[in-house]
Amino acid sequence: MAQSCAICLSPYDNPVSTPCGHVFCIKCINIHIHMSSDGYKSFCPSCRARFHICQSYALRNVPRQYHQFMLPSLRRIFLATSPNSEVDELKEELKDAKDRISSQSRRLKEQAKEHSLAMSQLTKQLDAERRQNERLNA
Repeated sequence: MAQSCAICLSPYDNPVSTPCGHVFCIKCINIHIHMSSDGYKSFCPSCRARFHICQSYALRNVPRQYHQFMLPSLRRIFLATSPNSEVDELKEELKDAKDRISSQSRRLKEQAKEHSLAMSQLTKQLDAERRQNERLNA
């Protein structure tokens, strides 16, 4: 199944399915339905199959206990994300992880350099004190 609306050609935004099984954005199909000349029937923009429109105001005349048996023509559907978007998300996570590792590596190298300088200075001081002690003891 394509992951974009056949009306607006964009990724689905609140996808709904017509009785024939075609999927559209809810806004796109509602605009299409409202443009139909008949307020009770419409047709699928993809295959032209006709379907009845169940208006919410029509339910006012039906006892509430029977509302569950009246099915709307459009049904909300939930689509799993496409493999491509999952791959893109994983690539983004990997890039973020690489950036964090690179930053951590730079920080550790700077700290190692600072510690190396400190050790070098301490070694020089110890050598100077050792020489001074040797001169005093000699």
